[in-house]
Amino acid sequence: MKKVLAAVLAVILLFSLSSGVFAASNVTDAVKDGVRFYNNNPSYKRGALTDLALAQLYRPLPEQFIKDEYRTPVEKPQSGVIDVCVKVIISAAMTNIKLSVLAPDWDPVATLAAEQKENGSFGESYLMTASAVIALLAVNADFDKDKAVTYLLSQMVLDEEAEEKGIIYPINDGGTSSTGVNYYDSFLVLLALSSFRGRSDVGMAYLTVKESFLSTFGEDGVYKYRKYDRVPAEDVNALALACAVDYGVDDVTSDEWKNALSSLLATQDENGDFKEWEHVGSTIDALVYDACFFGVTAVYMGQSGIGKLTEGRGFIDPDFSGDLLTAALITLAGVGIIAVVVLVIHAMNKGKKARMKDSEKSDEKAVS
Repeated sequence: MKKVLAAVLAVILLFSLSSGVFAASNVTDAVKDGVRFYNNNPSYKRGALTDLALAQLYRPLPEQFIKDEYRTPVEKPQSGVIDVCVKVIISAAMTNIKLSVLAPDWDPVATLAAEQKENGSFGESYLMTASAVIALLAVNADFDKDKAVTYLLSQMVLDEEAEEKGIIYPINDGGTSSTGVNYYDSFLVLLALSSFRGRSDVGMAYLTVKESFLSTFGEDGVYKYRKYDRVPAEDVNALALACAVDYGVDDVTSDEWKNALSSLLATQDENGDFKEWEHVGSTIDALVYDACFFGVTAVYMGQSGIGKLTEGRGFIDPDFSGDLLTAALITLAGVGIIAVVVLVIHAMNKGKKARMKDSEKSDEKAVS
């Protein structure tokens, strides 16, 4: 049944493309072109963000997109525990393969939750903590959410020395160095925190990062690659737009965002793939971070793949059949009880009337 649904979705998305190949001119076209490209090239190099976007579109990831690493059972790790647990949990969420199949002899959820430190962090970095939060939220796991959120926010500091004022994550996370505002990581962590956007401190963090990000746009209203960016500007744009959608306080088609959106759409070529871009004399493959398709899908769906994942239901629509059956049985039982009560009351009234008639007849006989 899932394969049939996936095929139907593919046909629907690809139908309008049958007349020929063309570059995307809007978000819907970009998603259709991307789906067409990945369907025609199922073994093409894709990163986790692209697969999250495909899983969100298809609900869950169709068979042709499930990599061996997503379906292969994993033994309990002796090292790299957090990374392995996160990978197994998110693989299960994307593919709808049971965790008991992917980790038959151990519990990746309990193992990951046990890695949380007293300060709320997981592992040695904010990115590792953010990925752990995403995975644990995906399965509604029990962990100290408040401490995790507080830790992630504590790693965000105002940088008064950078060329752009605003939120920055500190240097040396994952062995890399940043000398300016690290927007990519900032937006990635904010996506992990999007389910806590009702907290005033989380909401303020998003607004601060957003305003700082928008202030960097040039006269043409487009964010450009900077010498200290670790990723292409297009990928930063993609995560910024995904965040704007998940936090729900911005219209990404408005004047302040439309150029960022146009810049993101321009990354896609006529084949539906996202280009490689040259920055400061070196080629950076957008697929290393592959946020572009993830970003356009987030705008198209009105929610990012990470936002959907952290709802705790994976990428399949919830099955309410059991609840409906229970509700139906309760309703029938209630109707039955009411019917019995009505019949009893009716019988009682009928008996009362009969006794009254008998009493009246007795009185008449006595008088006569």
